[in-house]
Amino acid sequence: MNLRKIIRVPFFISIILCAITCEHSQEEKFFTDIENNSFTIVNDCLKEGINPNITDEKGWTALMNASALGHMDIVNLLLASGADIEYTDLQGLTAYILAVENKHEEICTRLIEEYEGYILGSHSKWISAASGLKLRERPSLHAATITIIPFLEEVAIIKQPDITIKIGEDTGNWTYISWENKKGWVFDAFLEINKSLAVKKGYGYGIISGVVGYPSEVVPDMLVWAKNIDTGNMYKTSTDTSDDYVSYEIIVPPGRYVVFTYPKEDENYENKIIGCYTRWNGELWDENHDFIIIKIETEQESKNIDPTDWNIEIHTIEELDTLIPEE
Repeated sequence: MNLRKIIRVPFFISIILCAITCEHSQEEKFFTDIENNSFTIVNDCLKEGINPNITDEKGWTALMNASALGHMDIVNLLLASGADIEYTDLQGLTAYILAVENKHEEICTRLIEEYEGYILGSHSKWISAASGLKLRERPSLHAATITIIPFLEEVAIIKQPDITIKIGEDTGNWTYISWENKKGWVFDAFLEINKSLAVKKGYGYGIISGVVGYPSEVVPDMLVWAKNIDTGNMYKTSTDTSDDYVSYEIIVPPGRYVVFTYPKEDENYENKIIGCYTRWNGELWDENHDFIIIKIETEQESKNIDPTDWNIEIHTIEELDTLIPEE
């Protein structure tokens, strides 16, 4: 029997065990140095080749520990060294979540800016905050305000980190957008994918929509009005078209309305003719050409309100009231 072989096996095992012990000791010291915010020592460890994505006994990476503790300089160092910002432990925690839970807002902002899990834009959304939405320089409530984007304005989405946060009672994402040649960050809990949803969320208003017809081959640019028959308030929109029919949409508060239209060029009623939304039985309009009253509830859209009855002549806007049926 070869005694050298018998002796050599435990010798190599001891070397391996020693190497493992030394490596574990180095990793433990690495995490201790992060905990102590020892920037220079952590930097030296990274230069010597320690893996920035190793985990401790909790299952946390170095970045998760630094983020939880609020050590901004070490967070920046780890990010520059290739730390995985998306790493998630068995409890679903990430560096960003730990920064949020420990109220390290500056680190939260830094992680959002670094995050590469973007939902790319090239699409639009609408502002649903009734008082407008602040466009900020950075993804933080304490960042400087560039401007306030008004309610129902359309914005272009540039990028959106797939990191959900909660501000007050609202849950959403910081989103980088463009509006009127300005770029910045907004909280997307107040963005909606279409104007109708933005209206519903913002003011609890409703929408009247339909198509406009005109008794000629070419439809001119039109003005469409909705009149609240209880308050007398008027709401209008304009259309631009060269087709036989054109769609429209008017945003209105809850109430009862009648709808009419006329060419934009005839805004002073010089031609004394308007198109109204009146009752149609499939062949003829009601002989009295009475308006149909449209009742709008909060967050409701009334579709197919088509002002196409051009058999009405008026001389003043007040004459419209004579076409409103009595209840």
